[in-house]
Amino acid sequence: MLRLYGFSFLKVLLLVCLPGAVAEAQNKRIPLILSTDVGNEIDDQWTIVYTLLNPLFDVRGIVSAHAPVLNPPAAHTSYRILVDIVENRLRMLQHPPLFEGASLPLEGATPRRNAGVDFIIEQSKSFSRSNRLNVLAIGAVTDVASAILIDPSIAERIKVVDMGFQDWPDGVGLFNIDNDVRCPTRYRIS
Repeated sequence: MLRLYGFSFLKVLLLVCLPGAVAEAQNKRIPLILSTDVGNEIDDQWTIVYTLLNPLFDVRGIVSAHAPVLNPPAAHTSYRILVDIVENRLRMLQHPPLFEGASLPLEGATPRRNAGVDFIIEQSKSFSRSNRLNVLAIGAVTDVASAILIDPSIAERIKVVDMGFQDWPDGVGLFNIDNDVRCPTRYRIS
């Protein structure tokens, strides 16, 4: 069963970082895929730099996400900013793969397949219910939802940490949720 957690940005970092202290003690890095609408607000740039430079994280890849404030096609704009941060600002010659995600929200139950979605599915195959791949979504969760729609079995192999819920299911929407309101209802939340 997919576990979806919704928290403020600070709580997301604590949720991801606290297990890191345990992992460090065991000399084990935390496997992570980051999905981000970088270029929207500063939290995305900070998270990219933090996760790439922190030895506690094994960043498997980063997928750009859409946001309505980004120039269309939004995920392409986000992807260009992502590449600039990683390759030009951080000057990383070797880095995890970077993928352009979906530029639009879901339409009905039709997934928006792209290289980022395929990467999430492929990476999840080496994980299990007892050893899940962490997917940190700090933007619209279109690509994560698309991966689940394409291959529902990944729900048993990933843990989604999503920045965006407030008093779920009765609270008001937040920016990341409002960017693809159909996605959260696709998850089995436990």
